Amino acid sequence: MPLSLCLQVLIFNNLSVSFLTKATMSLTTLMFRSLVRLLISLVGEPVASITTLLYYSDLLPQNIILQRMVRHELLDQENYLFHFLINFLRCFW
Repeated sequence: MPLSLCLQVLIFNNLSVSFLTKATMSLTTLMFRSLVRLLISLVGEPVASITTLLYYSDLLPQNIILQRMVRHELLDQENYLFHFLINFLRCFW
């Protein structure tokens, strides 16, 4: 292998590792924040959280009393794990 190609490969590998490390750190921060929000909602208001999960995954029976317990504010953009659970329930139930 020529020296210039070795240097290019070495530089590319270092940049890739650096990018992946930064991406992993930011992804970890986002997921940690989402996990904390999910746990706070499940511990603080378990019935409303479970009802909201079931409602948005189309597993909640059509009942006006149950639909009143749904908290629509739990579905903001940064609540990634909540969205993951909803999509998981949609797919597998």
